[in-house]
Amino acid sequence: MKGRIFIWLIILLVASSISVIAQKPAAKEKSIVTYVANEGFMIETKKHKILFDGIFGNIKGDWCDQPQDSILNKMINGTAPFNHIDLVFVSHYHSDHFNQKMVVDFLKNNSKAFLVCPEQVNTALKKNSDYSIVSGRINSLKPGETFDSSMTINNVKVRAMRINHGSYFLKDSVSGEFVNIHKNVENLAYLIEPDGFSFLHAGDGTPGDKKHFEDYKTKNVKTDITFLDRMFLNTQGIDIIKDFIKTRYLVYMHIEPANKKSYKAMRNYPDDKFKLFIFENMMDKLEIVK
Repeated sequence: MKGRIFIWLIILLVASSISVIAQKPAAKEKSIVTYVANEGFMIETKKHKILFDGIFGNIKGDWCDQPQDSILNKMINGTAPFNHIDLVFVSHYHSDHFNQKMVVDFLKNNSKAFLVCPEQVNTALKKNSDYSIVSGRINSLKPGETFDSSMTINNVKVRAMRINHGSYFLKDSVSGEFVNIHKNVENLAYLIEPDGFSFLHAGDGTPGDKKHFEDYKTKNVKTDITFLDRMFLNTQGIDIIKDFIKTRYLVYMHIEPANKKSYKAMRNYPDDKFKLFIFENMMDKLEIVK
């Protein structure tokens, strides 16, 4: 009799243990965002490592962060933490977002990585003698004045949208008129959805381009993180954020190194519908949970 009671106790204990294990909540999925430099970020999810505007360097001046040589070497050679990157985005061809030789070297060393870029970037890449080796993994987009295209690359949903680059006026030496030298820059914003997360990186998109935000109906899209140029802190930019951006985290980028602390001191400006996050140091991380 005592033996039977003992056996039943064992069965009850095992059954209750199984019940506890079954009721244990599943681990929440997370994504880690690492700041590379300027507008360069690496996004890591369960199945993907994705890089935005991070492969550049050796530019003159101290007006923006740029990757240290040790970081660049790790990116180009696919060394941890930049191993297994499978998708790279370049917003436009400017030297603080993209370096032609470095990108080709990266693609040569990382055979599973695909690149998405505007045609102006691809044109620069074609000047490299090793272009033919990597061209099969380059997705070059020719964005017209209004361009909104969706695709799936490496099992990641991608939406590419033309948003005009911020203006920069110089005086023409012949006519004497001031000319916007960035008028024809092909700047692409990318909305990506890896493993159930959603990120919008707008490159050097200008807050003066409200019409494109209206046309693309970005107000209907909820993101985990939206990355915007610091110029969106002006009146026009704040209006766009309030009317057309829905996000959990708002990250301002393209911040001058000397002014980071003042940006860091800001609260959830312009409103409290999201969390404002400013990356102060290169290789800093932000973890978000689904």
